[in-house]
Amino acid sequence: METSTTSSRAFLAGEAGEAAPLGTLERGLYLLGLFSTERPEWTLRELREESQLPKATVRRLMLTLERLGWVEQDVAGNYALGPRMLQSLYAKTSASVLVSEARPYLERLAQSTTESALLSVWGHEGTLSLDLVTTERHFKPFTSAGMVVHGLMSADAKVLVAFAPEMLWDARYASLSQAMPAGVTVDSMRAKWREVRAAGVAFDNEEWKPGVCAVAAPVLGADGFVLASISLVIPSERGGKQELERYAAAVRDAAAALSRVHIERNQALGMTPDDGDSQG
Repeated sequence: METSTTSSRAFLAGEAGEAAPLGTLERGLYLLGLFSTERPEWTLRELREESQLPKATVRRLMLTLERLGWVEQDVAGNYALGPRMLQSLYAKTSASVLVSEARPYLERLAQSTTESALLSVWGHEGTLSLDLVTTERHFKPFTSAGMVVHGLMSADAKVLVAFAPEMLWDARYASLSQAMPAGVTVDSMRAKWREVRAAGVAFDNEEWKPGVCAVAAPVLGADGFVLASISLVIPSERGGKQELERYAAAVRDAAAALSRVHIERNQALGMTPDDGDSQG
């Protein structure tokens, strides 16, 4: 009996060695479809063996996908999905339960502070902005829903790493080490992430972008690990110590309230922490 995998491989190979008119597109999509939460990384050899496509074909397709941002290759030669995939998935993500649940909290946070409120999750090269509520103030954040904020220095990135399982810290630093400011090491970042965990909040004092400050807090799942971050993004002229402390309290309260609502909803539906809810 022919399995679906065997059928897919035969389809990719084409009939009598001839590719269908859309063969290149179909084969590229097939390779992208191999990436999953259970198998987020593949080497070129593994992709070739799984697809049974010629080595030259797999190499050419992966080079094209990498050039266009659909996949990325690390220094060890492992491929993973790239930022273009995250951005394309925004339309799906924006309709998710978490985004719907978070929207009222973002709106209330923006209204009470008169600053822009942002919801983010961890992406492959930094944070992925899921939703943004702005105010009538002149200042607008240098981000938008669906945008990947690269690096580890933003308030959201600090929170999303700090409250992820500690076993992931070194890997997340390594994946973005080339973009780190001079003098910032993995040890100094690990110390910073521990400070963020202890404080329950992270600050960005123009570290991501000059003229922009931010404060972020984690939205946690029932397992205690991070699902997302809520932040306020503000201009540096309103980012004094007293203002940031006031904003921190508001952000922390909003994130904690959203965490409770999300956990209670999942419990009511019979979901557990093992259902893959957290960003860890």
